[in-house]
Amino acid sequence: MKTVDAVSLIILRGDEVLVERRALHKATDPSIVVIPGGHVEEGETLEEACKRELKEELDLGCSEFRFLDRMLWKTPKKIRMSTTVYARVGAGCLKLWKQTK
Repeated sequence: MKTVDAVSLIILRGDEVLVERRALHKATDPSIVVIPGGHVEEGETLEEACKRELKEELDLGCSEFRFLDRMLWKTPKKIRMSTTVYARVGAGCLKLWKQTK
């Protein structure tokens, strides 16, 4: 069974925590509210993956990363090694986006 590395980002700005709603078209867990994150690409460090995910998905930069926890969990198709990271957002602007059907 394949093991997939992933990062989950607890993103703080002041005393607020950022969450996102997954798109309706996603095959896995459409429309649920989650903390941002994604897969670690081959050859990428965990910090590089965090920076890339923040930029790609949210157009944000980060001034600080702190690694909090690693958790291994199994699905019918893969084993996922998920690393939870604390991130204090520095650059970028959070934007409210309304999803349409």
